Amino acid sequence: MAQVFLSYSHEDLPRVSPLVNALEAEGYSIWWDRALQPGDSFENTIDQEIQAAGCIVVIWSEKSVASQWVKNEALEGLDRKILLPVLLDDVRLPVAFKQHQGVNFKRWPETVDPDEYRRFITAIDQVLNRTDTDPRRELKGMHTLSRQRYRRRRRDFATPLTILTMAIACLFVIWWLNPAGTDTQKVTPRLTMTPFVASDAPEAKFYADSMTSEVIQQLGQFDDLELVQIGSLWDLDLIPMSSTIMQQESDFVLSGDLSVNNNIVTIRARLNNLTSNSLLWETIYTEDGDNLFELQKKLVFGVVGQLNLATRQNIETGGLAIITPNKDAYRDYLKGMDLLRRGEQHHILNAIGRFQRAVDIDSTFSAAYAAMCRAYLERYRISNATDEYTHGQESCEQAQALDPKQSDVQLARAELYLTSGELDLARYHYTKTLEINTRSADATMGLAEILTEEGNQQAAEELFMKATRLRPTYWKAQNRLGNFYFRQGLYYQAMESFLRVTQLTTANATAYNNLGAAQFYAGDFEPAYESWRKASEYSTNSAAYSNMGTALYYAGRFKDALHQFETALKMDANDHRLWGNIGDNLRFLKGDSSRINDAYQQAIALAEKNLAINSSNAATNSRLAVYYAAINTPDKARIQIEKTAEIALNDANILYDLAVANALIGDNMASEQYIQLALEAGYPRSLLKSDPQFVQ
Repeated sequence: MAQVFLSYSHEDLPRVSPLVNALEAEGYSIWWDRALQPGDSFENTIDQEIQAAGCIVVIWSEKSVASQWVKNEALEGLDRKILLPVLLDDVRLPVAFKQHQGVNFKRWPETVDPDEYRRFITAIDQVLNRTDTDPRRELKGMHTLSRQRYRRRRRDFATPLTILTMAIACLFVIWWLNPAGTDTQKVTPRLTMTPFVASDAPEAKFYADSMTSEVIQQLGQFDDLELVQIGSLWDLDLIPMSSTIMQQESDFVLSGDLSVNNNIVTIRARLNNLTSNSLLWETIYTEDGDNLFELQKKLVFGVVGQLNLATRQNIETGGLAIITPNKDAYRDYLKGMDLLRRGEQHHILNAIGRFQRAVDIDSTFSAAYAAMCRAYLERYRISNATDEYTHGQESCEQAQALDPKQSDVQLARAELYLTSGELDLARYHYTKTLEINTRSADATMGLAEILTEEGNQQAAEELFMKATRLRPTYWKAQNRLGNFYFRQGLYYQAMESFLRVTQLTTANATAYNNLGAAQFYAGDFEPAYESWRKASEYSTNSAAYSNMGTALYYAGRFKDALHQFETALKMDANDHRLWGNIGDNLRFLKGDSSRINDAYQQAIALAEKNLAINSSNAATNSRLAVYYAAINTPDKARIQIEKTAEIALNDANILYDLAVANALIGDNMASEQYIQLALEAGYPRSLLKSDPQFVQ
C-alpha cells in the first residue's frame, strides 16, 4: 500500500504525470489509478488504497471539479483530516472544500515556485508524520527547473551601461531591417467563438448550430488567426467555458444570437475585446433561410475585417469558396451533418438520406459525397454489414473524382482506408486533412487510432487527449478516448470518459452501451446490465439487446440471454457476432445440434465477408476461430488461431478468444497458455471466473 493516494481527472494526465515523477523522486510511494493491475476490481482496489493511504493529494483543475469520483475521494481525505489540495487551474472549488487551503501550481509543469514546491513537500511530511526528513534538502523532482531559474537570475547582474549599449544596437538593427517603421512581427489574434443562442422558433436551434459549426470551420482555415476554443454544439453544451480561462487564453470572443421569422434568419453578432473588456463590433445580418451560405460569408467577412486578417480578395480565394451554388442542396447537407454529429444508428441513416438528396440536387457536391461516405462507414462499424462499406467506398470515390483537395474529401478517404486496414494510406490522408484544417478533431483521433494499431500507445493517448482539448465538449472525442482506455484494460479511466459522454449528450444509447461495457469488464455486472437497459430505452438497436444478452449469458441465464440475442438479430441479421452468440447459448442449453450448427455457419459466412474487406481485422479472425472450433472443424480453427496470433499478440480480448477456440478443439494446454497471456494483457479475472466455457 502506498503512502500517498493521488486523486485527479485523467484528462489532466499530461500535467499530473510529472508531479507523480517528482514525488517519487522525493522518496514517496504513490498510488494513482495508473497502478491498477489487469483484472483488478477498481472500486475494491481504490477503496483499499485510499483507506491505507496516510495522505490524500487531490488535484483541482477545470476538469476535476466536475468529476464526482474526485469529489468523493477528496471527501475521504477531508473526513480523515489528511487532505492536501493542489490547484492546477483558477477554479471555483466545490463548497465543501473552499475553506481548505491548497498549494498553487497553476503554472505547473512549465514553471514552479521553489518555495511553493517546498511548502508542498513539507505539508506531505506533516500529514504523514515524517520526522526523518531534512527541511533544507534540495528539490529532487525539480533539479532542471531550479537551475534554469537561477541562471536567469545571474544574467540579470549585467551593468546598466551594457544594457543600454545592447538596447541601442538592437534598435539600430530593427531600424535597418525595417526602416518604414512597420511591425517586425504581427501578433496572431486569438479568437474564441461561442455557440449562437437560438430563439424559441422551431427551426432556430438547427440554424444556430449549423451556423456556429460552419463559421468555425471557415475561420479555422485562416493561418493568421488562432481559434483557441470552440463552444460545444449539437445539444452538447453542458460544460460551458470558464470566463476566466477564456480571458486568459483569448484576445477576442465572437458571440451572438439567432432568430427565425417566416423563414427569414436574423443574426445579431458581437465581437468583444477581452483584453480591454470592451465591445469591439456589433452588427445584424438578415437573409432568407435557404441562403445560409451568404450569412456565413457576411459574418466571416465582418470578423476578419475587424481583426485585419486579410483583404476581401484573399478571403474569396481562400477558405470561403462556395461548396455548392444550390441553396436546397446546401440546406440538406447541413441537416445531414447535424444528424451525423449526433451519432446513433437512426440519426446516421437519416443523415445518409439527407446527403443523398443533396447530391441528387447537385451532382457536383463533393462535400456531400464525402459526408455520405463517412456516414456509411460509421454504419458499417456498428453493424458489420459489408454492403454499408461498399456504399461508403462508392461515395468516397465520387467525392475524390469531384474535388480531391478538399479537407472533407481527405478525411473521408482517410476513414475509408482506416476501416480497410490500409494504415499507411489512412495516415497520409489524415495528415493531408490536418494540413488543410489543423483543428480537425476527427483527423487527430484517426491518427491516434493508427498509432494504437501500431502499438505506440503513449503517442496514441496523447493524440486522443489532444482531440478532447480541441473539442472539449465533443462527445465523440470523449467516446474515442474511452474506447482507447477500454482496449488497454484501463476500465476505471474508460468509465470516467464514458460517464463524461453521458453528461455531454442527452439520450445517447452509444454512451450507455460503452459505459456498460466498462462496468462489465470491471466485474460490476448489475450496473452494467442497468446501463445497457437504459441504452435500450434511448434507442431500440441491436447493440443494447446484444449486450444485455451477454450479461445474462455470464450470469448463466442462457434462455433469457438467447431471447435478447434473438431480439437483436431481428434488428441486424448481418452481424456475425449475434449469430455466434446465439450458437453459444444454444450449446449451453443443450439445444438441437442442427440449429446450433446453422447459427455458427451463418456467423462464419458473415465473418468471411467482413474479412474480404479487411483481412487483418484481428477481432473477426479470432471469432472465426471460435466458430470453426464450435462446429468441430479443428483444422480450420487451428489455421485461424495461427493467423490471429500473428496479427494481435497483445490484445486481451483476442487472446481470450483464442483460449476459447483451443478449449473447444480439446487443446487444453494451449488454452491455458492463451488464458495466461490474456490475463497478462489485461483480461479481467472476474470475467474468466464467470465464463460458462470454463466454469462448467
